[in-house]
Amino acid sequence: MSDIIKIDSITQLYDLLGYEKPIHLLVSVMDLSKAIWDIKEETKVICSLYNVSLKTKYLETPIYYG
Repeated sequence: MSDIIKIDSITQLYDLLGYEKPIHLLVSVMDLSKAIWDIKEETKVICSLYNVSLKTKYLETPIYYG
């Protein structure tokens, strides 16, 4: 049987990806190319967070937050 990880908060997501504690608990901007993925391939991840993804490959100007 595979493991199941349920993510219910931004803090849990930051812990899972090896990031420092988030500044804001409800809104966050992350660069997933810098994430440390330390989970087995057969592990199921259930994420109950809403997200908006942006592919920076086609972005000509930098994004600033805060």
